[in-house]
Amino acid sequence: MRRSQKVYGVAILDAIKLIQDVRSGPTWETYWVWSKDHRLGTADAGSDLRRAEQSLASLEKMKTDTSYVSKFPLPFPPSTFVELMIPHLRQIRQFAASRIEVEKIRKLGKDGASKEELTRLIKTAWEPVREYNTWIGMFGPLEAAKQEKMFLDLGKELNVEVQTPGWMRWRDANRQLQVLQNRQRYFSQPFTFNSDAAILWRSFNWTKEKGYDRFSLLLENGCIEKKGADTYQLSNWMEYRKN
Repeated sequence: MRRSQKVYGVAILDAIKLIQDVRSGPTWETYWVWSKDHRLGTADAGSDLRRAEQSLASLEKMKTDTSYVSKFPLPFPPSTFVELMIPHLRQIRQFAASRIEVEKIRKLGKDGASKEELTRLIKTAWEPVREYNTWIGMFGPLEAAKQEKMFLDLGKELNVEVQTPGWMRWRDANRQLQVLQNRQRYFSQPFTFNSDAAILWRSFNWTKEKGYDRFSLLLENGCIEKKGADTYQLSNWMEYRKN
């Protein structure tokens, strides 16, 4: 094996181990998202950040060896696997950095920083974990959801007002709207629901409060209309009705 191939092989293995450590953990309970023991990241956010930065530095500078022949058939070229891994490593890096910032701000709060300063620091530190080109379905990256909860919980802990970035709220509301539109396709009459209906939050593994917040945007924007005391439907439901 050429030295360059060996170095690249170690870099890829290190990246895979990092992804396993921070997204799966050592057991099924730490991996399964609905388990009470589910976690993202290891106990050492600083180590997660350093490992992610090292992996990204190694993978991003890799160059394809056109003379390399795999000893077993691959469905895609090696460079494709590297390309697929990089955005996930960026998400891991962002989340680890956020965990570190949260601890710094929490310490400043305990040391007596003003509410105005804490609010500013949280707003500055909250750099939302991006989706990049990863396939995410309707849930979004787990790191993004965990990060949002982490910053909102920090705001409550420090008794300062923290708001999810507006573009994220509208993105979520649009996904919520698509779910309602798809559900309407099964009915020839208006599909109605309540403001705390499971379809508004459980479909995304959100809390009821988050589901209602996104729903309120749709209501304010006229995408949803009220039909009863706590009954709603799509304003343009006929465009999505079952024929």
